[in-house]
Amino acid sequence: MSVTAILWLLLFATFVVLGLARPRWGAVPYLQSAFAFPAFFWWGKGGVLAGQRWSLYAGLILLLSVLMHAKPRPACGRTTSTRLFGLLLLALAINATIVTFLWSINFTISSASLFLNLKIALFAFLLEKTITTEVDVDFVLIAMTLGLGFLGFEATVFKGGDMIHGRLEHLGIPGANSSNQLSCLTVTLLPIVGGFAMVGTGWRKWAAMCCAPFILNISLLCSSRGGFLAVGASAASLLLVTRGKERRYVIIGMLLGGVGLLFLLKDVAIIDRFATTFASGENRDASASSRLGFWNAGIKCLEDHPLGVGGGCYKLQLSIKYIADISTRCRAVHNGPLDEALAWGCQGLLLRLIILSVAVFNLRAGSSLWHRLGDPKRAFQGNTMLAGIVGFFVSAFFGDFLDSEWGVWMCAIASAYLRTALVAQSRVAESADFDYGEFTQPFVFPVAPVYIPAEMARRSLPAPRMD
Repeated sequence: MSVTAILWLLLFATFVVLGLARPRWGAVPYLQSAFAFPAFFWWGKGGVLAGQRWSLYAGLILLLSVLMHAKPRPACGRTTSTRLFGLLLLALAINATIVTFLWSINFTISSASLFLNLKIALFAFLLEKTITTEVDVDFVLIAMTLGLGFLGFEATVFKGGDMIHGRLEHLGIPGANSSNQLSCLTVTLLPIVGGFAMVGTGWRKWAAMCCAPFILNISLLCSSRGGFLAVGASAASLLLVTRGKERRYVIIGMLLGGVGLLFLLKDVAIIDRFATTFASGENRDASASSRLGFWNAGIKCLEDHPLGVGGGCYKLQLSIKYIADISTRCRAVHNGPLDEALAWGCQGLLLRLIILSVAVFNLRAGSSLWHRLGDPKRAFQGNTMLAGIVGFFVSAFFGDFLDSEWGVWMCAIASAYLRTALVAQSRVAESADFDYGEFTQPFVFPVAPVYIPAEMARRSLPAPRMD
């Protein structure tokens, strides 16, 4: 066994022990098994690390930790929107189970996808339970940042993965080791990394600043057109939801990121591929043109099977029936929402979109609360996560990974983010003067009104300050 493999095992064991002592550490072994998946590296392809279900072991440890430290949640942190996340995950699981057993065209293929989705849902549910304070939110997000930074370091310094047709392949996490998937993961976390680098404090700030160039380099090496569009959408959404000094942080971060990109951008093929993103129909390359054909074929299949054909069944078996005129083998539909509807039905797509919408709402609500509590840095953190979800959706729209694990992670953290803001508001209310009005007023956010408990609505919150 190599020294690297021994260090990996020691870290995993250390995080397991820490996870049993404090739930938030329980998420780290799972993240370690994802971002440093042994089978993807030379040091883990043989010996004791090979063939082990590390993510399953880590998930069981997290479940045990949550059960050991289970305690009632503060009433002030429970709202309809924070409760919805768990209920929606349950609805997704039930729908996927029904589709697999009743309507899937291949039970074996769909059951494997069902098991994966159940595992993802369970981890996301447990992850949401482990985050009880705003410090826990920081902890989980910086753990993801370090994990993605490790992948960037591996790709940049040790030339990990394989460059195939000018794109980085075979590097990433389980379920995201192709160029398009890894690009989607990168786009999702990139605004959060930038947020830590701009307004973070202590070692988190320096860790994000060190990881940012490597993460940017991954995005370039993946050379994903969907990823390029997602970065633009993410940046635009961040500018839209921020204000005041926060917007200056965003502009400065974009300028610094642009300088970094110019420094890293050395491959002319990447520029050429980016240019084809906005090409006209006459100049569009074969890959982009065939994608439109795949979308049309997927729509026809959905018309025949509106309740779904089972997870993975369209891509691995049924697609050849609908794309025979443009391909001689089975192909993915290359459209996230369409892929979700084909797999789990229109009802499955609706549930997925509701989960993402609730996450966006939770982040806007939490960010507004932190502003009223006079903590603009926490408020800015919520906006960076929102930008990450926007980037995730745009990138996933051009792939077949709307159900990807990291998207569900972000929704779980969004629910916990709002809950921690509500708890923080309650703490302030207990130590502040109360304005006992006759009626409870709705607290209106930019997305929708939220009616907060009367004992929280009666107090006069301090004006936001920009330290």
